[in-house]
Amino acid sequence: MKKSEQIEEGGGFTGRRSVPRTRELFHSPSAQRHWIVREVDARSIPGAKHPRSLVCECANDGVVRRLWDFPEGWYELPDDALRRLCEE
Repeated sequence: MKKSEQIEEGGGFTGRRSVPRTRELFHSPSAQRHWIVREVDARSIPGAKHPRSLVCECANDGVVRRLWDFPEGWYELPDDALRRLCEE
């Protein structure tokens, strides 16, 4: 994504984003998986529901999930809440 690219409405947030957001969720005593979560530009994906999506990649078993509907402030969610989004 280009720096300060204008983002269209839908898919979890609106406005300008200067850098893509990524979070890494490490194992905890209750967690079975190590997730890497990132927000991506989905405008070039055929059949995209929104211009942005959240991609959850599990480092331990290769599971990849794309979320079209996600909270606007997903990046600030507590680890357990973000982990639940990825594991649904």
